[in-house]
Amino acid sequence: MSPHLQIWRFHFTMFSSIMHRITGSAAVGGVVLIAAWLVCLALGRETYTVFLQYASTPLGLLVWFGLSLAGFVHLGGGLRHLIWDTGASFELKKANALTAWTFALGIILTLAFWAVLFATGKVSL
Repeated sequence: MSPHLQIWRFHFTMFSSIMHRITGSAAVGGVVLIAAWLVCLALGRETYTVFLQYASTPLGLLVWFGLSLAGFVHLGGGLRHLIWDTGASFELKKANALTAWTFALGIILTLAFWAVLFATGKVSL
């Protein structure tokens, strides 16, 4: 067992680091789905229609919502790291507050993105 496990405690910035890795991996899954969408688009109307039928089901919309949430949370984590790269906000309270703001930013951007999609009629249930 690693010696650091006896002295390291779980904390919010550690959780955000783990989530940054998870959301980055999920973003790769999103890239694969976007590539599948483009391939279906290139293969013709029938294939593209089948893809859209699956993508527009409630389960498909849940997957797209999750991918957009992962993308925006990952973006927030990237911005947090950019701020930390300047040497700012390393104090414990500031680091925790910045971490909370990055999660809030990811959630707000995701909800705003989907609100626009629904409001413009691009997506419907």
